[in-house]
Amino acid sequence: MVAALDVRGDCEVVLKRLRAPDRNAIRRLRSVELSYEKIDHPNVMHVVELLQTRTDAWLVSNRVRGRELLAWWSRLPLHATSRFEDRWRYLSPVLSGLLDGLDAIHQASVAHLDIKPANIVVDGAGRPTLVGTGFAEPSEDGIDLADDLDARSGFRAPELLDGFAVSRLADQFSLGAVLYLLLTGRRALAGRNDAELKHAYEVGRVQPLREWRPETPVDIEDIVLRMMDWDPEKRFANVTEVRAAFGHMLQPAPQGAVAEWLVPPAPFVGRQSLVGFFRKRLLDLKLGQPSVVRLEGPAGSGKTRLLIEWARQAADDPSLNVHRASCLPNSPRAVLSGWFEPPSCDPSQAPPKDLVDQALARLKGPTVLLLDDLDDLDSSAWARVLRAAASAAEGRSNLLIVLAARSLPDTSSMIESDNVRVFSAGLPPFRLSAVIDLLRPESDDPEDEEIRDSAAENLHTEAEGLPGALVRVLLREQRGGRLLRTGRHWVPRLGGDLVAPKAVPPLAPHVWAWMNALGEPIEVQLLMTCLPLPPAAVRETLLWGANEGQLTFRLRGGRWYVTGGAAAASTSIELYSVRETHGRVARWLRNNGDSSGLAAEREAEHWRQAGELSEAANAYETAARASASIGANSDSRRLANLAATFRRVR
Repeated sequence: MVAALDVRGDCEVVLKRLRAPDRNAIRRLRSVELSYEKIDHPNVMHVVELLQTRTDAWLVSNRVRGRELLAWWSRLPLHATSRFEDRWRYLSPVLSGLLDGLDAIHQASVAHLDIKPANIVVDGAGRPTLVGTGFAEPSEDGIDLADDLDARSGFRAPELLDGFAVSRLADQFSLGAVLYLLLTGRRALAGRNDAELKHAYEVGRVQPLREWRPETPVDIEDIVLRMMDWDPEKRFANVTEVRAAFGHMLQPAPQGAVAEWLVPPAPFVGRQSLVGFFRKRLLDLKLGQPSVVRLEGPAGSGKTRLLIEWARQAADDPSLNVHRASCLPNSPRAVLSGWFEPPSCDPSQAPPKDLVDQALARLKGPTVLLLDDLDDLDSSAWARVLRAAASAAEGRSNLLIVLAARSLPDTSSMIESDNVRVFSAGLPPFRLSAVIDLLRPESDDPEDEEIRDSAAENLHTEAEGLPGALVRVLLREQRGGRLLRTGRHWVPRLGGDLVAPKAVPPLAPHVWAWMNALGEPIEVQLLMTCLPLPPAAVRETLLWGANEGQLTFRLRGGRWYVTGGAAAASTSIELYSVRETHGRVARWLRNNGDSSGLAAEREAEHWRQAGELSEAANAYETAARASASIGANSDSRRLANLAATFRRVR
């Protein structure tokens, strides 16, 4: 597959290639295209068109953002022995969305025929989307898919492998196989190679879920096994019957929302001169001329967005070694992750004076370091970053290092102020022309262009030249119906919905109390995943807070963080399942934390609050090793002592 930008519709698309298709394949593809074009459903990819060349065919669909199902599942606060209730809590709304999407596909008189975890994408709100297609019509006879067996998968219905008539009931089997995997942790049909997998199909039996998970409710087991019955006629007649069988056990799927942390980023406009500036720095680096770039600007001025664009620029050149890192809330030293890896040293001794030089010597080839949110760095970590910058400024390391912060500390102690290798990149306020570039008129009519220009002036004035504020205003206007997003841009509309101020969501005080108890800033995804509250209620509270300006959202290290709930928290709210929630949070941090372990101390604190002292000791040990790896030996000793203490008292 290939991701691309469709300039005609100004939207991101994915192209799936079918090599040298014959006439029958083209006919099936054309049928799929016509059927999917009629489907307008949030849980199904949208097929744009079918393109044919002399040798190949390309099916063009919209780009669905999110993670593949198993990647998303692996980041939840679950473990091998998690209870059924915990697994079902996350699986139920996803299953509901998949049933909705599959029903929409079947209503269009087409079968998907390739439902598997890799063809299910889950976004940040937990909303699933079915992508891919089996390129076949449900009424077509005799399609032999035996040669298309995906080794070790086992998600295809047996009748497909036997070459029998293709039916929408095959999708039901595949969806059941996905549920089986997530509920039990095992594949319903598995094999280490094609022969073993084929034998599993020949046996024709799926083991009951309760053989692996005895706590699985009998009703759930019966439904999944019926979905996977070897005889298609014994399965449920359609998706509606499947949903009815689950009944009240099925939670509704998350609905789409216009939220800062869920929507694709706006196009990169108004900063083209800085793209050219960085291209020159990259060319200099390849010629052996290292440099330092100071990037300063107030919150919301677009520093992080610019670093993302610069990282993309650098990554386009395979000869460059690119690292982008950021200080994280409660873990500022995470900015050293991935690139600062000196040889190990004895934590009981002071680190060597040439520690930074040793770390830089281990970098391979010309290296680009993009370091964000440096305002939060402590003096020890800042000394390491500053020494790395001095090495580049003095020409001792083939390094392009970007230091980004609202306000950078003074660097004159190690870098002369007139050093020709040091550049300052300013972030001026957005101009009106940049806002106009984000908008599209409804038509080529001069009146619509005037409406576009008028809307741009109002948006520019309200945002006061700050990109972060501009995006929030754009999303607010979109929620009110005064802007319509098309692809990566917005179209102004006259009128729009008059949205009355909404009352405070009923569970908002509980969300705020949890934000206060868990500490702010806190990851949006953690809140939506770990709190002992309905995810829809958490999401409603966050959206309300965004609309009312009560909550502040900020992108840090590739994640959205939120603040503001603690200020509104009431001491009269009594929290329940506190220890269990701290355990979920700790597990979420373990599954989603940085691989270097520099943020493991936060995880350890939540294990401690959960009463899991052995896990707390393990996390402290991880944090101790990570601190030793960057030469923070005093912190390493402190964390190692904490680990030893919790080992003794467990």
